[in-house]
Amino acid sequence: MLYGQMMTLYDQELEAIEDAMLFTSIIVLTESILGEEEEEENEATLQIERQRVHTCPFTGHIWISEILHPNTHPRRVRRLFRMSRDHFMRLVDALKERKLVKDTNNITVEEQLAMSIMIMAHNVRNSIIQERFQHSGETVSRVFHNILRALNTYARELIQPPSFNEIPAKIRGDRRYHPYFDNCIGAIDGTHVNASIPVANQIPYGSGRKKETIQNVLVVCDFDMCFTFIWVGWEGTTHDSRILWEALHRQSLKFPHPPEGKYYLIDLGFSNVPGYLAPFKNVHYHKQDYNHRRPQRAKERFNHTHSSLRSTIEKCFCILKKRFPVLKTMPSYQFRAQVEMVIACVAIHNFIRKQQANDWLFDKYDCEDFSIIDNNHDNEENTRASGFPS
Repeated sequence: MLYGQMMTLYDQELEAIEDAMLFTSIIVLTESILGEEEEEENEATLQIERQRVHTCPFTGHIWISEILHPNTHPRRVRRLFRMSRDHFMRLVDALKERKLVKDTNNITVEEQLAMSIMIMAHNVRNSIIQERFQHSGETVSRVFHNILRALNTYARELIQPPSFNEIPAKIRGDRRYHPYFDNCIGAIDGTHVNASIPVANQIPYGSGRKKETIQNVLVVCDFDMCFTFIWVGWEGTTHDSRILWEALHRQSLKFPHPPEGKYYLIDLGFSNVPGYLAPFKNVHYHKQDYNHRRPQRAKERFNHTHSSLRSTIEKCFCILKKRFPVLKTMPSYQFRAQVEMVIACVAIHNFIRKQQANDWLFDKYDCEDFSIIDNNHDNEENTRASGFPS
């Protein structure tokens, strides 16, 4: 009987071992099948990833060659690049001559510059440029930043003060300004440029009125509507007078100080000191203040003329932002790239102005005689300081 019980226990243990071995075999077989299926899926995914994305035969090179062809209607080039074909090709030649940009195996300088200008002139994103030029996102990004660096280097040559020994042609040829403003060499002002800032760092760059993040840009311009100095990257809440004070006392910036007896025109947001001439306070200043009557007193006549001449810098801002809408809605690049973008836009602005060929934007503002109130904080402060509504 004891033997029978032992045999029964042995049979039960043997059955349990066989069941365990069968279960283990099922698990191993299942894992093997799943592994084979996963490998097949990975191979299929790999094949999809390796498939070319940009397969359009109408490549960016072909498209640019067609756009820049002499028989292409000038309006098409102007709409795309915000400049004439002549200006575009001259800029290409200038960058090549200075060895700032060169052709690569797959992309010419013309195509590189076209991609970059379209980003700044139309505020389009990387994906749109990929589709239009049939290049990868990494290639578009690399080309864009290379062009930004090239234009920033070229800007050192383009953004320079004029000769202070000559009376500006705008003053010399206008009886409103000559001989009263013969010693005036330019105008100084600040403007706001949109900035894309991480949420944690937005407070210094905030704008209380528009609830947007901005950077403050201090510029100097001559009366030929060329920028002669620019300082970019200041927080939007910083006052223009603070930025100017810093610029005047930092030798590394090489600010174009006015020679003795010369001066810049400034607005009421700055201090009226030797070399920097502001209008009278509490006296009508802007052109619309004289829409229904002519200036009467001496201070009114001075302010009216001061405003008319200083409007040159407001025209510069208008031309710059009209040509490059990216300055109004900045994409989410790193802040350093945003600063470089502003300088690049200013460099192209000066390059176009220094050419002999006409430009439709400069021609428009050359012909218009008006004083512009820019929609930024400085003009609001000036209005409050003068004591009159805008």
